[in-house]
Amino acid sequence: MKRINSLIAAIFSVVVAAIQIIANAYTLIVFIAVILNMGDVIDSTSLIIFVLSLLLVLAVLILCIVSLIFACKTFFAYQANHEIFEKRKKNIVTTIVLNFILVLLFVISCISTGSAGSIIICFSSLAVLIAANVLYIIDIKKEKSKVESQNVQENTSAEQMPVQSVNDEKKLKNEIENNKN
Repeated sequence: MKRINSLIAAIFSVVVAAIQIIANAYTLIVFIAVILNMGDVIDSTSLIIFVLSLLLVLAVLILCIVSLIFACKTFFAYQANHEIFEKRKKNIVTTIVLNFILVLLFVISCISTGSAGSIIICFSSLAVLIAANVLYIIDIKKEKSKVESQNVQENTSAEQMPVQSVNDEKKLKNEIENNKN
């Protein structure tokens, strides 16, 4: 069974993670350069704010790298059969959790930054990750309902089998008797 929602969600997650890795790596380099070039000019309060911002960027960068790895693992689940999908569901759930943590960090990042460009990038990434998570969840729900409906069909067909075999035996006996007459 093809799970197009999971494929689209994996693409969304990979693209956002890759863009955020590039953006946060650049920001990290800029922060380090600024801190190293400030010297004794900066007071302790400004240094604390810079270090906290640096830690936020570093946290987002690390989570984006981990999210990228798990999102890449979910690419192969979209066309897998049910057993393989169930085995890979842990990767999908981990990706969903990481995406929600990133959404939270993007909100914090938007609050702490003042530039319009970074706010636009954060909100765009936030929206795409939420959409990816919704698509993942939809496919997990569809898979669950599909399995339940297959189980119901198997149970009803299993219950009908003995009835059909008894009816077939009766028809066969009637044909044999009619052929004898």
